[in-house]
Amino acid sequence: MIAMRNTLMIMLCILVASCSDAFLDAKPDKALAIPHTLDDLQALLDDVNQQINQTPGFPELFAPEIVVAENGLGRENMDVTNTYLWQRGNLYATISNYDWDWIYEQVLRVNVVLEELKKLDGQNIDVKRYEQIRASASFFRAWHLFHLLITFSPPYNPVTAEVEPGIVLKLEADINEKLGRSSISECYRQIIADLEFSTTALPKTVPVPSRPNLAAAYALLARVYMSMYDYQNVERYAELSLAENNALMDYNALTGRFPDPLQNNNKEVLFYAIPILHAATLTRNAMIDRSHIGLYTSGDLRRELYYSVSNSDIYKMKSTYRGTTLTSFSGLTSSEMYLVCAEAKIRLGKVEDALLLINRLRISRWRTEVPYEPLDELSVDNLLEAVLLERKRELPFRGLAWFDLRRLRNDPQFSETITREYNGEVFTFGPLSDFYHFPVPPSEIMYNPDI
Repeated sequence: MIAMRNTLMIMLCILVASCSDAFLDAKPDKALAIPHTLDDLQALLDDVNQQINQTPGFPELFAPEIVVAENGLGRENMDVTNTYLWQRGNLYATISNYDWDWIYEQVLRVNVVLEELKKLDGQNIDVKRYEQIRASASFFRAWHLFHLLITFSPPYNPVTAEVEPGIVLKLEADINEKLGRSSISECYRQIIADLEFSTTALPKTVPVPSRPNLAAAYALLARVYMSMYDYQNVERYAELSLAENNALMDYNALTGRFPDPLQNNNKEVLFYAIPILHAATLTRNAMIDRSHIGLYTSGDLRRELYYSVSNSDIYKMKSTYRGTTLTSFSGLTSSEMYLVCAEAKIRLGKVEDALLLINRLRISRWRTEVPYEPLDELSVDNLLEAVLLERKRELPFRGLAWFDLRRLRNDPQFSETITREYNGEVFTFGPLSDFYHFPVPPSEIMYNPDI
């Protein structure tokens, strides 16, 4: 179905589908062996270097706080330039296959794991570990399908979701299978089914944050339902996630940068992921819009953790949540769930409960020597505005600006029109823009017109 690069994943799936044991026995290279044990299958899901934990990279360029200097796009490829300037029409001719191919390769990987697990069913194996690996693979499939869906399909609309095209629901490890696109509703049903299944066996704790745990599955369900405007389920799953892990770091204890989730203990991380690095150089070198910096008051430690300022009063990115200027973080955290749960509660009229969540998060980011004044006695509309602003302060460089622009585009109170000026031209992105999903790469359509 997918016209993929000639990578290890393709070789793996060809071998799984067609090679005999005799052929494999003649090969001394263990990399060519078909995965058939629980250790093999867990290793496939642990292979972070092969992008198992990645998310699409182009949506990172929608962060409105990023400002590129005059001629600053000169060294970027046309995909990055057209995305940054919101020129969706131009992308039809230039868009690369990276976000589509690389993420579908991971869907293929987890389908291999799920199919090989079926062959082990009923054998003399560690049943608990078998179920945990199956749940983990189901989580990963939902993770990747969801990110493909919010990148390449229109935003969810309950009136049209049954007929609007979503993505290709690839549920088998057959690289020759050609499928059309399922409806957006069908895609959501599959994603939710995979995630609900994963909650039946995912462990509460995992040895490394690149493996999903129960709190991560609940958190992803909350994010999925938020994109569907189902705030009762948003509240339900965000609360379940926080019941598993409601830890918050005290930012007063951090020394200059955020801790690397893979190397140091960041107790807020529920699931570790990074975006494909299309935008890494641009975001590292870009300036930060002064209006975004103005969102942080003097007691807020996030400004000095995320951003540095030059002698000429120009702000740039100092550190992403991953503790580096090179790579953003696109995973799941307890801090995000505080804001997700608070927003759901506000929309459901539970203002006092929402205030407790917001204030608990904010005070953990507040400079000790500056008196903290809690948010209090706000109207529902004002409190909703406050929590959406808090998302901007708390969650930069996480791909969530794209997520929020999409889900709020039809809200007359909170939809945004943002502008960028580059080399004397002004570019605008707003609620009526045609760029709320990326075009499917033309080579995919040529390979499979049903798409």
